Amino acid sequence: MATAYHAVVIEAGVRPGMTVCIIGIGGLGMSGLVFAVLLGADVYAVDVVPTKLKEAVRLGAHECFENLYEARGVEFDVIIDFAGTGQTTSMAVEKTRKGGKVVVVGLAASSITVSVTALVTRSISIIGSFGASQDDLRAVFKLLADGKVPLELCEIDFADVPAGLDALNNGCVSGRLWTDPSKARRNEMAKV
Repeated sequence: MATAYHAVVIEAGVRPGMTVCIIGIGGLGMSGLVFAVLLGADVYAVDVVPTKLKEAVRLGAHECFENLYEARGVEFDVIIDFAGTGQTTSMAVEKTRKGGKVVVVGLAASSITVSVTALVTRSISIIGSFGASQDDLRAVFKLLADGKVPLELCEIDFADVPAGLDALNNGCVSGRLWTDPSKARRNEMAKV
């Protein structure tokens, strides 16, 4: 979640009234969408999975699309690409307003191809965002403690992590899975 917070708050600089698009509504993208909504942005979402788009609407997305080109007539101040497929980043450059920003978080592609003409003539900035700072982490913990993050958080036993990863890969998880490995160690010690 702190990675998404860093991308939205620090790298994208999302502020109230901005028009923001989140590409890729997986765990990070969903968190990023929530943070952009909390900041007062007009948020749109793009994903190829319809159930993720329904969840995005529930979390505050103004409108959702399966393809960024479906967002006709919308000028985005910033597009945050949590998918990073290369194609998504290229589309983001095309759909960002003059002087806007594209923040790339997803690492699905090892390289991207973008229109240099669009990049230069429209003064688009492309920024990479990786990880988060301790300040970002503290800010996320505070938002969670204050009950401001409406994400579904599901704790699983450490022993169930492989099954949890399978569920994630099969698209069967809504929200975020988490585990506390220290509980597994305590349970192990209690058996001795």
